[in-house]
Amino acid sequence: MGNISSKNDFEVNGKTVAITGGSRGMGLEVARQLAEKGANVVIIARDQNKLREAIEYTKLGALNPSQRFHQISADLTSASESVRVIDEITEWNGGNPPDTVWCCAGSSYPTLFIDTPVSQLQGQMESNYLSAAYMAHATLRSWLKPLEERKSDAEHDMLIGTGSGGAPPPARHLIFTASFLAFYSFAGYAAYSPSKSALRSLSDTLSQEMNLYAAAYPHSPPVRLHTIFPATILTESYEAENRIKHGLTKSLEDGDEGQTPQVVASRSIKALQAGEELISTDLLTGLVKNSMLGGSVRGGFLNAIIKWILAGLMGIVMVFVRGDMDRKTRAWGRKHLRVRHFTATTVAAAKMTKNYPASTPPKKQINLLRGWPNTSLLPTAQLQKASNRVYSDPSVCHPSLLYGPDPGPQSLRESIAKWLRGFYSDYYAANDDGKHADRICITGGASQNLACLLQVYSDPVVTTVWMVTPTYYLAGRIFDDSGLVVRAVGEGSEGVDLESLEKGLREGRSNEGKLKPLKSPKPWSKIYKNIIYCVPTFSNPSGKTMSLACRTQLVRLAREYDALLITDDVYDFLQWSTNPNTPDTPNKKAFLPRLVDIDRILDPIPRENDFGNAVSNGSFSKIVGPGVRTGWAEATPKLVYGLSQTGSSRSGGCPSQLTATIVNELLSSGDLEKQIYEVLQPAYRQRWRTMMSVIEKELAGLGVKAVKGEEMFGGYFLWLVLPEEVDGSVVTDMALQKENLVVAPGKIFEVVGDESVKLDRGLRLCFAWEEEDDLAEGVTRLARVVRGIMDRGGLRSDETHVRLDFKQALGEFS
Repeated sequence: MGNISSKNDFEVNGKTVAITGGSRGMGLEVARQLAEKGANVVIIARDQNKLREAIEYTKLGALNPSQRFHQISADLTSASESVRVIDEITEWNGGNPPDTVWCCAGSSYPTLFIDTPVSQLQGQMESNYLSAAYMAHATLRSWLKPLEERKSDAEHDMLIGTGSGGAPPPARHLIFTASFLAFYSFAGYAAYSPSKSALRSLSDTLSQEMNLYAAAYPHSPPVRLHTIFPATILTESYEAENRIKHGLTKSLEDGDEGQTPQVVASRSIKALQAGEELISTDLLTGLVKNSMLGGSVRGGFLNAIIKWILAGLMGIVMVFVRGDMDRKTRAWGRKHLRVRHFTATTVAAAKMTKNYPASTPPKKQINLLRGWPNTSLLPTAQLQKASNRVYSDPSVCHPSLLYGPDPGPQSLRESIAKWLRGFYSDYYAANDDGKHADRICITGGASQNLACLLQVYSDPVVTTVWMVTPTYYLAGRIFDDSGLVVRAVGEGSEGVDLESLEKGLREGRSNEGKLKPLKSPKPWSKIYKNIIYCVPTFSNPSGKTMSLACRTQLVRLAREYDALLITDDVYDFLQWSTNPNTPDTPNKKAFLPRLVDIDRILDPIPRENDFGNAVSNGSFSKIVGPGVRTGWAEATPKLVYGLSQTGSSRSGGCPSQLTATIVNELLSSGDLEKQIYEVLQPAYRQRWRTMMSVIEKELAGLGVKAVKGEEMFGGYFLWLVLPEEVDGSVVTDMALQKENLVVAPGKIFEVVGDESVKLDRGLRLCFAWEEEDDLAEGVTRLARVVRGIMDRGGLRSDETHVRLDFKQALGEFS
């Protein structure tokens, strides 16, 4: 449907254009150049930081001050996300869907077929084809379904804004971005090129289908289909691809100088303005395209004749091109694969002498140890709004910048009490109004608060610490800094091995009355004889959840043996059903009470002046961001008051006064709950499912077991138990050495100095930090490592020579 007239068939001035993959590369340049032509631009990508940078860059090209710009973070490999994106754009655009949708999102994994992880075969189709197909489906439904559902011609005229006698509105445009490889593929692109060929086929099909609607609704905006076929685009992604690209592929591409994103965007837009549907941005691609058109649109009779002639010529040329490429491939095989075979033989011999050479091809590092949230899940826009509200109101801003009250801002204490009352409502009496601000103390986060609790409620001579193991290993240093003796107790089948714990508590009674506390008594403090530390719900690291019966009995033991239960309740809100048949609706109620709830309601109920036996250590790190460094403690009013009297709080006041004030705005506005239920729960649920599906596919058959949860799962982590002959430390070292994969061995979650609970066969995987595609790839790499170790009959940890630097892998912090 191309033409040779001077008419602009792609007028975007005043129109709304949505661009997927618009935060970098070609997509970013398309956004900028369309902004320069007067378009209102919406860019869609995953990384919120890059989105913010991209939207600012795009705005710089605005033709006039009335133009509007918007950004959306979304994973378009999900069909529901594509629908959400179109709905959000429509709402932002005054109830009108976008006039043009340009699909630029995608990625390439250029390796030889047998070297390509199986997960990438699916991943490439999801990233390149399905992301565009889902977006096209959502877009076309928003454009065409209202026409099908109209009840009358008058309603039809109202929908399209013209009567039967008027000129139809300008065309809408759906644009795909394919590749030269959709016409002619070669070695190294077996996973990538089929996804781009599928896009071309989809474009041809939809182009014909649109004739159906054009005929049925002649006065509605026609829908034009276009596909761009760029060759090499010189971007950061291209540089990353070259780091994993096979040498043969580089040889076959020799002489391809590539084009900058600016050139590709500019030539694509010019071709769209000329009315072209299948668009090439360089001469070679254009010639190859003409020889491969098949049933594709040719742009009229004259163009068809010209392209037929060119196709005949290119048919002859391509015989020589293919012959040359085949010769290069055979030559490469003779020269390099023989060397590779020799190298493999040498490696096998080296293994016989236990001399393991380092792995050769550099791979992108995948870090499944780091327990951080992916940056795309940080509520930066909501925090900015909350901050603006604080800084624009002197009555709020000025107190937030001064010393705060010891227990923290009263407003946040009240907001947290109300919020928790709603989430844990099943564990409050019906007539309880939830106004329990006196049970809340604002903290500097869970780790800082643990240290403060130990300062007030423990003594290095009298107090023994019991850590439920596997345990959050960095907590061990906090206990060590307080000079406390720490002992391990296993999780057992229900979350705590109560029998072993009670045995240890009973043995400790033999020293009662014999030990004199080092600390002098204070009216606001109490020295507990025992401290029991655990993560009852979606435990870090095991992911296990303590049963209700176990929780209840644990509180009874704490009361009997003068113990303070310190529970990290930081993952409770990040929960989802493990039943695949359960609707993916938000889970807005806790499915189990906290230990502090049980201590509050279990007979005999603590009196008003009791310290109680449980404190809930909460944090906004997992639901807002670790850098917020703000949390809360909940316990009896007396214990909370004593906590607020820690020397550091008495000296400096609330440890996070400014941030606490901003967080209160985030919480009281409802933005935090919206973030939890609309962003975090769905995202982590999908990430968990992705990782679990690959574990079941790649690892279960090797005898690796994963903690799944019976009804609900949540948090950040999965715990794996390896087969008997496989040592977790060996897997960790070999994964780094052979696959550039970082995982956490079970041994680091043991209690230092107590070997009663050993975790040699354990591994912890985090599904929160890496991109979803890398989660699947990481598990696939892990399976290769485990399989290799099992094939060799297992290895000892002293047989590997690469050691994981945990400080570096963590980014120093957890």
